[in-house]
Amino acid sequence: MSFQTYGPFECNDWSPDGVDAFYAVFTKEHPGLEAAIGVYVIAVKKGKKLVPCYVGKTDRSFGHRLKQHFDGEMLDALFHEHGKFYFFLIARVTPAGRIRKPSGRPSNTIDRLEYQLIGTSLSKNPDLLNKQLKKNHTKLRVPGYINRDTKTENRSAKLFAEMLGMPK
Repeated sequence: MSFQTYGPFECNDWSPDGVDAFYAVFTKEHPGLEAAIGVYVIAVKKGKKLVPCYVGKTDRSFGHRLKQHFDGEMLDALFHEHGKFYFFLIARVTPAGRIRKPSGRPSNTIDRLEYQLIGTSLSKNPDLLNKQLKKNHTKLRVPGYINRDTKTENRSAKLFAEMLGMPK
């Protein structure tokens, strides 16, 4: 169950021509990537840092799924506010390192990676645009681990956090 990370790929033109140019860059640099399955993170630049704003997945292909975003309205306002996006594509690969293409079946591995990346991205950007799965991460509270209130944690929770190397 391996993945390979690609990007960031910059998109600074939300028009149809800009989208075509965006695809041309990553397909030229990484032939076959548009047909890959996996997880993607859309980020914006705040200051000098990239900040995740959306995490998604595809069992069909990156090309198909990202086109849906370009054709949809979800990201329009964010794009106009920031002027460009950065895409990271995390492609599922075979044990030999070749890009996996759609099999027609959902991938539990991709689902789990998306869920984990949403949780990590929420820690960097609480305003993440994701609606599904976000609630699980924000409502779940485990003393010593997730959504901690360090002021009220008991000794067991503090030892648990210490064992896991959680920040104080």
